[in-house]
Amino acid sequence: MSIKDKTRKEASAFEDINDFWERTARKVRAYHDAPSTEIYLNQEKALIAEFFPSLENLLFLKTDLWNEAKNTRILWWVSSRGAKVVGIDLSQEVWAEVRAKWPHNDAPEPWLMMADVRCLPYLDNTFDGIYSMGTIEHFPETDQALAEIYRVLKPGGRAIIGIPNRHDLFLRPLQVFFLKQLGLYAFGYEKSFSRSTFSQMVKRHGFKIIAERSLLFMPGFLRMLDLFCYHRVPALLPLTQLLLKPFVFLYNRVEFFRRRGYLLTLILEK
Repeated sequence: MSIKDKTRKEASAFEDINDFWERTARKVRAYHDAPSTEIYLNQEKALIAEFFPSLENLLFLKTDLWNEAKNTRILWWVSSRGAKVVGIDLSQEVWAEVRAKWPHNDAPEPWLMMADVRCLPYLDNTFDGIYSMGTIEHFPETDQALAEIYRVLKPGGRAIIGIPNRHDLFLRPLQVFFLKQLGLYAFGYEKSFSRSTFSQMVKRHGFKIIAERSLLFMPGFLRMLDLFCYHRVPALLPLTQLLLKPFVFLYNRVEFFRRRGYLLTLILEK
């Protein structure tokens, strides 16, 4: 394949992915305040606080803005803790929604850009911290994204990277597979990884693993039920809250379960 043909193919793939997320962002309604989302947000806050005890004046990159548009809005919290936040997304629809929603308060204004984690528009050794949760599994070039994250992270800087856990106790990757076959999965292309495979991948790029965690320890069907009730039958939300409580208890109290959630998470250092 010639360089020109390869460039055309890559451009076409980018347009396909970008078009998919544009359509998905228009179709999916936000679920910021659903009970399962609040659980997810609290887990994200605890994770970041553990490995970034002080965020004051840190230059902090988040590699997509879906959560800020639809889900946990974790970057808002990071900004409120004093970090200088940079958020990117390849979808103009997502980017515009986050720009419109961003709270105007005493926190520093964020730098929100349209960009692709596979080709980051930043110099080497730029960021003190990078947060990539559920981003790099959505395209084939996962290794390329890891190389870029490593490149722009400062020496001694930390990255928190989460991807779907192939060995999720609640078999969520299997649920995703069947939903895809039925045309019912909203999030398109998505890979999952075992802990050993993903650990080997990040080490190949030069990262040092300093800890392993996970997020979203709950059955996938319960998460979907909660989001359905949030939009369609809010009167049932007390029931979904009750059903979620045992999983929150296990996650908070038992180390084994803190490492067995759907989003397998590695805390890395350059």
